[in-house]
Amino acid sequence: MGLAKKFIKEPKDGRKRSANAFIIAGLLFIALGAALFWSSEKIKSDCVETNAVISRIGMGKHKNRAYVDYEYNGTLYSSALNYFNKFTMKEEDAVTVYIDPLHPEIPKVPTYGSAIFVTAFGAVFTVCGVVEKKRIGKKDKE
Repeated sequence: MGLAKKFIKEPKDGRKRSANAFIIAGLLFIALGAALFWSSEKIKSDCVETNAVISRIGMGKHKNRAYVDYEYNGTLYSSALNYFNKFTMKEEDAVTVYIDPLHPEIPKVPTYGSAIFVTAFGAVFTVCGVVEKKRIGKKDKE
């Protein structure tokens, strides 16, 4: 029986670990959100801004994809975007795309929505972990 007691943890010990896990997971999500934000900013700083027109919205297997026509250095391109919003994008709409001079056939649109969502998710996890850790600390003092 003495060996079993050695490996059984008190409930508060498990709660401390859970709180720490929430804090660590939250900080990782915040770091991921920062990386996504930085990636969008890098697109804007490294690429050339140009206007494009949505020529069609994908059908069938590629229904969540917008195809655009744009001109870069006198050459016409037609390509799929890396971003699609079915609520705001319609055929014949004008959109701003960013072109990497080394790969002008791949238009890019910086997206901040995922960065904001992941960062907010991380903040919630971190706050929950910190609150739980403080609650455990208060119970230890009582």
